[in-house]
Amino acid sequence: ALVGCAQETSEGTKMTIKTPGDALAGVAGKRIVFAHQSVGGNILEGVALLSAESGVALNVSETDSPPEIGAGLYHFYVGENGAPMGKIEHFAGVMSASGAPAVDVALLKLCYVDITAASDAGAIADKYVATLETLKAERPDVAFIAVTCPLTAIRSGAKESLKKMLGRGAPDVEDNAQRTRFNEALRARIPADRLFDLAAAESIANPPSLAAEFTNDGGHLN
Repeated sequence: ALVGCAQETSEGTKMTIKTPGDALAGVAGKRIVFAHQSVGGNILEGVALLSAESGVALNVSETDSPPEIGAGLYHFYVGENGAPMGKIEHFAGVMSASGAPAVDVALLKLCYVDITAASDAGAIADKYVATLETLKAERPDVAFIAVTCPLTAIRSGAKESLKKMLGRGAPDVEDNAQRTRFNEALRARIPADRLFDLAAAESIANPPSLAAEFTNDGGHLN
């Protein structure tokens, strides 16, 4: 799906499909900050592979204080896993602090462990969206991009079947339901051009979950 030129749509008009190289070339000259944890690391591994395969160089550096000049994708590990409010506050601190980096684009990605069945997904979404709106008002020169929460695969097997028989529920389904609640809030409140819908890219529907072919351990991307 990533490789092609122009193809006909059902209406007969032409739709341009960018190759990975085209996409990388479009961002290689930007100054980008990406706050993440382990799944973000998986994404960066994929970016490195695409960069090598396409021959489009992209400067990727781990730092939360990118230089005032120089294009690149600057990333850092935000907060602690399991503490989404702290991650949001950490990101806000980096991007609003005195001497904050001069960048073009900034993204904050939460992890699947940050939102589970026990989480208040609505409250997390409220804080996430409000924080991005505040940062956007403070720094209109930066495009703050929201990222949906990644999902996990649905585990199967005798152990999981037994849990269901005993009425203990399906943890993956219940966890993903809360993540989807968070994601739907972002989709409803964030303009499409300011949203990277990671969950939609990695998932299958009914119920929403990480596609098994994209993972080796049920959560991280292969």
